[in-house]
Amino acid sequence: MTAIFSELSGVHISTQATKCWRITGIPDTWDKNTLLDALQKIESLENLRGCVEQLSLHPEPDGSTKAALLNLNKQPGFFRGIDQFTPKCVSLVGGGSEGNDLYLWVDCNFYGFTPLNTPDGEVLADVIAVSGLGGHAFGSWKDRGTGRMWLMDFLPFDIKGIRVMLYGYDTNLEGSTGGYSVLDHSRVFMEGISHVRSLGNTRNRPMIFIGHSFGGLLVLKTLSRATRGSRIERKIFDSTHALILFGTPHEGFDTSRLEEMVKEKLGERNEMLNLLRYLKPESDFMAVHKDEMAHLLPRIPRIISFYEKRNTPTLKRHPIGIYKRDGEANKMVNENSALLNLPNEHRIPVQLDHSMMVKFANNRDSPYHSVIGHLRQVLKDIPHVIRRTKLKPQRFEYNQLNKNRNAYTHPGPQNIPTNYQIPFELAHQWFQNLRFTGRKNLLEALTSTIATKNPPKRQATVIYGTGGVGKTEIALQYVYKNHSSYTSVFWVNATSLATTNHSFGSILQRIVQHYAMSQSTTSLDYLQIAQSLGIPEGLDSDGKLCADVETVNNAVKRWFCKQENTGWLLVFDNVDDLESFEISFFIPTCNHGTVIMTSRRPECVDLGAGSGIPVEEMEEADGIELLLKCTKINLPTSSEEAMVVAEIAKKLGYLPLAIYQAGAYICAQKLSLRRYLECFETHFDKLFGKKPPNSHVWRYRDDTVFTTWEISFQAIEEENKDAAKLLLLCSFLSNNDIWYDMLCYGLKDSMDEETLDGCRQSLFSYSLASQKGLDECFYIHPLIHRWARKRMSQEQLEEMADSALLLVCRALKSMDERYNKDVRKNYRLQFIKRIIAHIEIVTMHAQDCLDTLHNRLGPKCGTDDFMALVSHLESAHCAVARYKDSERLGVKLLAGRERLLGTDHVDTLTFMNNLAGTYSKQGRLKEAEELYLKSLAGME
Repeated sequence: MTAIFSELSGVHISTQATKCWRITGIPDTWDKNTLLDALQKIESLENLRGCVEQLSLHPEPDGSTKAALLNLNKQPGFFRGIDQFTPKCVSLVGGGSEGNDLYLWVDCNFYGFTPLNTPDGEVLADVIAVSGLGGHAFGSWKDRGTGRMWLMDFLPFDIKGIRVMLYGYDTNLEGSTGGYSVLDHSRVFMEGISHVRSLGNTRNRPMIFIGHSFGGLLVLKTLSRATRGSRIERKIFDSTHALILFGTPHEGFDTSRLEEMVKEKLGERNEMLNLLRYLKPESDFMAVHKDEMAHLLPRIPRIISFYEKRNTPTLKRHPIGIYKRDGEANKMVNENSALLNLPNEHRIPVQLDHSMMVKFANNRDSPYHSVIGHLRQVLKDIPHVIRRTKLKPQRFEYNQLNKNRNAYTHPGPQNIPTNYQIPFELAHQWFQNLRFTGRKNLLEALTSTIATKNPPKRQATVIYGTGGVGKTEIALQYVYKNHSSYTSVFWVNATSLATTNHSFGSILQRIVQHYAMSQSTTSLDYLQIAQSLGIPEGLDSDGKLCADVETVNNAVKRWFCKQENTGWLLVFDNVDDLESFEISFFIPTCNHGTVIMTSRRPECVDLGAGSGIPVEEMEEADGIELLLKCTKINLPTSSEEAMVVAEIAKKLGYLPLAIYQAGAYICAQKLSLRRYLECFETHFDKLFGKKPPNSHVWRYRDDTVFTTWEISFQAIEEENKDAAKLLLLCSFLSNNDIWYDMLCYGLKDSMDEETLDGCRQSLFSYSLASQKGLDECFYIHPLIHRWARKRMSQEQLEEMADSALLLVCRALKSMDERYNKDVRKNYRLQFIKRIIAHIEIVTMHAQDCLDTLHNRLGPKCGTDDFMALVSHLESAHCAVARYKDSERLGVKLLAGRERLLGTDHVDTLTFMNNLAGTYSKQGRLKEAEELYLKSLAGME
């Protein structure tokens, strides 16, 4: 059975050792005897009563069913196979209320909420206990010597009128299936609390939270989210009357030994390892936590912080691969980390180690007495706190205020603080990417550009590049690394006018909550806050925005432009739509503060100062490293494996989004790297057309590699159909060094230079093509190049492949016609060498189906003879000594001429003479002589 590690605990506990099982879904009419009678009808449970050491049965939070906790002194065979990942379903035929089958669930993980008692009479408060990282929701609180669990065996009897519940979640350090971040866990916890409080008459019931270690952090993070959530969620915070925190590491703790164990058990790259890194003292998460709590927790009536005084043995690896806490002892969470130093905080030392501080053998233990004393005082104070809350100043409804404006005079905004220091937190989808790799030069350039800007220029820096190249990731990395340098940080989703307006509304709501948190609960007045922000009718009585969009946007910009508010950072992400709305309207017009933009549109640089920061694909080494991180594969142990990794990264064009998506696909499908390389060639569209299931790739957007380019392509197609067609045409040329002169020569009959230049600029504008320095050529990323072909129908594929062939042939012909014979020879050779990559590609197309092409393209060639046009490819290969290619094409051209015109036609004889020249240059003089003589005989 899989072992459960209790966080920072002293021993290795298995689920067998706890001998405690949870049974849920029990009908609310059943008592203990009814349950045991039903269970004993199951095979191997016939003697269950003789194994029962303790059985409790209490209503579940929804009130419709009950949950049982079953402690056994022997383990019947029925319980084998049930571990923390595998609960067991028990089907009782005809056991339901109306003769239906009844299904009970037996588990040992205790995930979610577990009731520990049934209060008599009125319930005064809910008490929810949350265990630590890797800790068992029940076993973490259970004394090892006596087997007593104080939350169930002592607390409900010593404090009447409380409902006690456990909350369990998956953070098993030896094989977690969750893969959740801190924010993910807090969202799930919040959802669970909201559901529990929505049932019955419990929405306003006072709450008390007990947290051990990481469990305390989880409680605090969830309460912080509640202050910015829905009305129901905000009520959770308002109903919290006490926090009892045991060894909660507000400044983080040393996770190195835990990381070592997790790496061995789960590999180098896994989500649990990422979670542990969040809890390091130097992490960004811990850097902002204590400051955030300093603003949040003074509004909670009572906080009791217990801190350990004894050292805890550290993890030590034993030869058989088992980790035990019998290593060197030290303080797991020191006093400074465990205390918040707030006025409403009671600080209590405990002469126990980190694990034992929440395990009480009896109700006379000193820490337990402290808990009981504080809980009694909290329950005594609850009526007074509620009464004070009800007596806070009346807030007028705005329709009433409008009717009686002359009769009501508000004291004004003088009590609203001018503190602009807002704790850092981005929405959950903008999480820090712990797999971020490389980009050191770009981050340094971004930091340097921001640092060197001076008024009166607008403080805006634009990061631009093609879709999927990692612009947003770079901006996020900068924010997480530098947020402490700013008084406030806000993120705007600027994809559209609607998302930008919504983001500004969220910013203003957060500013409102910031001011509200700085006031006491008894004097909180949202009307006063609204007036100070210049939106006197913009907030309802609960502080929610009710103003129109224009009012909200103007209020946000005014707040940024306040003279004292100089240290903010505002990020506009995905500024790609420059036609539908003016993004410049949303940028504060002051000369202070910092603005960062990400965009596919290089012209966005004009909105800021300087030349912006172009983002291209990753360096080769960084791309390979990122691929290894995303596939959760250790470093290759052989040169062959290393070559496969390098080849995949190269085929992905070192594009971050493609690498993330490839890594997610490899993990989801459990593919080897060699097998993925094969799939890349045969199932390209399947690999990149949609996200792998349960993927965290680019979590803040729904884009795949394909959709991010398709959005840009459709925008180009609406603006300039010729530009869209040019991109598709170029997908049948080489993606590198697409030379402007070649396009001009090859397209002169269908597109003038001004039109061509406009098409190029459209492709540059959406970053589907990139100009290479000051040279008159451009480049298309290899994946975009391949995607452009994959998105076409069969008819389009034929059309564009044919057009590319004609383009190159006409470019060679036009170049020959443009220069006289004295100049042409040298320039012609330079021209051919410059476009040889394109010549190679279209030659393969010509050789594959020359006869079919002649029939299809002959009418499209106008005054040009198709075979004569293609002959320019033959002579181009010959000019750069690619004689075999010239020969293959020459043989096909000669055969085509003979079929169409006969062997004696002058054009046929000319082709014959050209092929003879190719033989001669290869030293095949006899074959050359035969063709020369044959062509001469035909000419006579």
